[in-house]
Amino acid sequence: MKKTILIIGGSGFIGSHLADKLTKDGHNIIIYDKLPSKFLKSKQSFIKGDILNIKSLNKALNKIDIVFHFGGIIDIEYSKNNPKECLETNILGTNNLLNIVSKMKKKPKIIFGSTLYIYSKYGSIYRISKETCENLLHEYSIEYNIDYLILRFGTVYGTRASNNNSI
Repeated sequence: MKKTILIIGGSGFIGSHLADKLTKDGHNIIIYDKLPSKFLKSKQSFIKGDILNIKSLNKALNKIDIVFHFGGIIDIEYSKNNPKECLETNILGTNNLLNIVSKMKKKPKIIFGSTLYIYSKYGSIYRISKETCENLLHEYSIEYNIDYLILRFGTVYGTRASNNNSI
């Protein structure tokens, strides 16, 4: 069944590959990102937006069946050096998404990109932000009947990967 899918962070490594696969499978794909996608296909839509901008995010969520939330700050070293920005972007951005979805009549399923670092002493502020987001998802699901799934990635690599990748 054809779905309308929003990929927050769809210009990034995982998001762009996912967008390609879901487009190939015949779904309507909308990429929501601060940065334009270098990999945008003709059958994909792009919305330039920030998860901290509630008005823009709210508009993007209109008539969406599934949201893949891969947006936010993912670089561990950057997170260590910019903890306030990491926490605000990742936690408040996720809370913005959940708050908007909680008020929707037809709630999209949320698939959240997290990390295996939540089981580790490593990962610094990044780990804390992702673990907090997972807890927010759980609580919002209980309070507002939001269906969600968490994907905990390890180190990902391949074509389109960032130069900051540890591999």
